[in-house]
Amino acid sequence: MMKFNNLIFVLFLISCTNVTNKNNYPNVQENDENITLNLPNAIFINEKIKDTIYYKSPLDTINISDIEERFIIFYTATDTMKFKNVKEIESTQHQMFIEEEKGMIPFTIKFDRLGDNYFTGIIEDQVILENLKNGKARIITNESVVTVKVRVKERKKQKI
Repeated sequence: MMKFNNLIFVLFLISCTNVTNKNNYPNVQENDENITLNLPNAIFINEKIKDTIYYKSPLDTINISDIEERFIIFYTATDTMKFKNVKEIESTQHQMFIEEEKGMIPFTIKFDRLGDNYFTGIIEDQVILENLKNGKARIITNESVVTVKVRVKERKKQKI
């Protein structure tokens, strides 16, 4: 019986999570364990939203002394459909943002269609390794996708 109680206690502890949402938005989106994005689930048409995406890259484990160059680009698009990769998002109207601090990419979005829309963001992380033994460079690329469904509404006009 003691083992059963211990098992229940351990399962209880594992199931408890403390999710904090610093912007108090109900729509915390974590499509990937390495990405955290807070967006409101209701947005007003043609109003700019400034936010930040937080990102931990799997490529952070590469030895810094081996890296010649590194580029982290955040592609964003707003549409009624989802995008799956950088090529798809580049084929439509999109914006690009770069990492300003390690793991933080500030961005601005605006929706111009009423109804259900999707915000798609793709983080493309490219690392160029220094000359290898054969004298050539190696490029390693990682893409992480985050998609958030939002309802775009018209702001109610105040009665005078």
